[in-house]
Amino acid sequence: MKKIFLILFTCINITGNAQWIQQSSGSTSNLLGIYFSDTLNGYICGSTGTILKTVDGGNNWISCSYSTPYDLRSVYFIDADTGYVVGNNGLILKTTNGGTNWNQQASNSTNALLSVYFINADTGYVATGTVILKTTNRGNTWINDSTGTTSFFYTVTFADNLTGYVAGSGGRLLKTTTGGSHWTQLPSGTSQALYSINFVDANIGYSVGTNGTIIKTIDSGVDWTSLTSGTTQDLYSVFFIDANNGFAVGGDIIQTIILKTTDGGINWVSQPSPINEPLNSVFFVNYFNGYAVGLSGSIIKTTNGLGINESKMANGVSVYPNPATTVFTVSTEGEKIIELSVTNALGEGVFKETFAENTAIIDVSSLAKGMYFLQVKTEKGVSNKKLIKE
Repeated sequence: MKKIFLILFTCINITGNAQWIQQSSGSTSNLLGIYFSDTLNGYICGSTGTILKTVDGGNNWISCSYSTPYDLRSVYFIDADTGYVVGNNGLILKTTNGGTNWNQQASNSTNALLSVYFINADTGYVATGTVILKTTNRGNTWINDSTGTTSFFYTVTFADNLTGYVAGSGGRLLKTTTGGSHWTQLPSGTSQALYSINFVDANIGYSVGTNGTIIKTIDSGVDWTSLTSGTTQDLYSVFFIDANNGFAVGGDIIQTIILKTTDGGINWVSQPSPINEPLNSVFFVNYFNGYAVGLSGSIIKTTNGLGINESKMANGVSVYPNPATTVFTVSTEGEKIIELSVTNALGEGVFKETFAENTAIIDVSSLAKGMYFLQVKTEKGVSNKKLIKE
């Protein structure tokens, strides 16, 4: 039966700042997760073992699928070569050659594995029902971290090497400050299912879910505030480029939802979509280039995510590559960098220099692997970024 595309305008203000175009995936599978290791190399996973790869920023997508009847639901890459995909029936796949070959890892679970996140090359987590799987040896072995609850968890993320969050059914939110050895419940303020969670720094995070639910914390999850999304459609994925600029996607078979905020979620505006499929996952590689994927092989891309006039101020900061092994390059859209400072997960300063250029280099070759926090001071403001040292 042919699907009819209806755009509903009720309660949602539409702007044309970011333009989305449809890309050819070469697949009719349902696409469920997307991740880019840098601006060029990206991966998508989906139903019945579907894995797609691009090496040119999404201009072309090629298949590097794995032969399985099970759906693959989440993908995470440590670098352009090493990555993980997880899915139904406890399936965990790993590649070390950019998806040319995939090797199955023993999860010791038959649950649906819904979300995977790595904090460094060795340590990663998987959300699977009522437990969290953890590895500290690059996936060679996975152990269960009990959450102490019967709630079903859909998503996992970490703000630093020790501090992580899971979100799931009934608005349940849990937090660890011990790298997963112990989890405590947080008051989310909602009973709606939470499908996606995203932290932009140690304090500020967002989560989205059913019936247009969007909640936000500014104090590391101690308190959560409900935000007005302007829609009652389910939201499946959220991604923030920084504390103020973010996107949430979702919808159903007659209404695709793309929401955008530039003021930390105070206001959300809807953007037109070139497809009529619900979107399952959204990912941005910088302030301009973003991707979203959905049912029936749907991929859409924007190259002006913030719109023509929204890339000014310190929000025009780009950091690449990220993750990196030796150096990060920091560049701005016109304004000069005044100072760069980097702190580790404990809040200790590990780098600080002054500059008067639009581009600067941070040498991290002597730092330990893990997550760090970068503050960029420019002529017009301050921007904060997460860095991953490999």
